[in-house]
Amino acid sequence: MDTTGKACVQVTGPGNCSTLGLCERKSTCYWPPPVDNREPYFSQAELDAATQWCGKVVPALIFVFFSLVIAGLTAVAWTQNQIMSDGVQGAFQAMDLTFANLNILSSTSETKHVNNF
Repeated sequence: MDTTGKACVQVTGPGNCSTLGLCERKSTCYWPPPVDNREPYFSQAELDAATQWCGKVVPALIFVFFSLVIAGLTAVAWTQNQIMSDGVQGAFQAMDLTFANLNILSSTSETKHVNNF
């Protein structure tokens, strides 16, 4: 137990924390005492740029790429169906084929993954 009464891992050996009345944070290593004035890894400008990129650019790219994939698969499905009717019915058939293609692609990749092991 440490000085506050909490249960601690006790590691024996020179320089261990339990002889100082402190808790070991991990049973397999000694940790140096924390330093108050540590150097930051990144500058504020780098943090701001990363926050802006992750907050605005990444979601936009994901949306654009996902939309392009769906549009491409819909176009492929539209051309695959030879008896496509015009209008809304044709659009629904194209979407059905799109999702069927996605299902085939995902099941094929799963089969390849399983067969590789």
